[in-house]
Amino acid sequence: MKNYYEELDIARGIAILGVITIHTSSLYLSRTYNYNLKIINILAQFSVPLFIFISGFLHKNIFVFEGDKERRYYIYKRFRRIIFPYLFFSIVYMFIRIIIENTPYLNSFLPIRYNSIEYIIQAILLVKNNPAGHLYFLPLLFLVFLVFTLLEILFKKKKTLYITCIIISSLAYAFWGNIYLSLNPLKGIGFYAMGYALRDSPFYNKLYNLNSYIVLFLSLFLIFIIGYLNISIALIKHIFAFGMQIFGALFIYQISLYLCKSQSKQIFSLTLSNIGKYSFDIYLLHEPYIVTVFFVVLIQLSLINVVLNQSILLVLGIIIPLLLSHLWLRRNRIFRQYLLGLD
Repeated sequence: MKNYYEELDIARGIAILGVITIHTSSLYLSRTYNYNLKIINILAQFSVPLFIFISGFLHKNIFVFEGDKERRYYIYKRFRRIIFPYLFFSIVYMFIRIIIENTPYLNSFLPIRYNSIEYIIQAILLVKNNPAGHLYFLPLLFLVFLVFTLLEILFKKKKTLYITCIIISSLAYAFWGNIYLSLNPLKGIGFYAMGYALRDSPFYNKLYNLNSYIVLFLSLFLIFIIGYLNISIALIKHIFAFGMQIFGALFIYQISLYLCKSQSKQIFSLTLSNIGKYSFDIYLLHEPYIVTVFFVVLIQLSLINVVLNQSILLVLGIIIPLLLSHLWLRRNRIFRQYLLGLD
């Protein structure tokens, strides 16, 4: 297994742009309905599954470690990578939210919720009521890792492992409703297995050499989107959502391979790659700024033009976290190590 896959930086860059698009469009849709924006929101739903796919791609088989001590340390490192940023930013965003709730004018946009210590602790520990809703992804990713590791121990044959994971995710989508992963690791396990299976398979080299797979995955992505939008039977609709997200993730991954292979020196590829290198920083830092700008500024302009609205939020959602990361987060050794997992 290689230690570095250049195409993953580009994939992360595209995925984080998709995540911010989901968050900015959801803000707009929470105030008024716009069909085109709703479609964009649905198209961007590949983003979170793609991050899980990438995590699976980089998964280390538990049996490569010699002895239980090494295995436990590997699991501990995965847990540490999740728990420190989750707790730190939960507390930071909780204080920001409390300040907003107690500030005249600003508190007219957000309901007062965090008015007791008991509720604050519950919101952080139970994830669901966390003021920074996007942080749910951190415990979700760790839970997906744990479930996959358990299945890896149970199923020694890799084909059986992969098929089991896909079936579990399909059933989870069918019976636990909606397109969102929420905090359900059973939904995410299929994407994780797909990433791990792809890296572990000879098919990986074929993907790298055949751009025709771009057309194949795009076609399947669009077919499942059309099915999701037009089928009214809930169970089938949710399975189409799963297929749409799987082939969306594979399509974006294949695009990333293409850009890495034949367009790596182009400004577009370099920009996506650099955004990808900071994707975790952007993920951790973007939420309060786009929310504040939306409610305090853009809403006062009667939501202005939709395209302009979303463009402003998307740009701010990238630039502000990059500046904060460069000027603060990555400059501090402790923050680099414990919040970003960088040595």
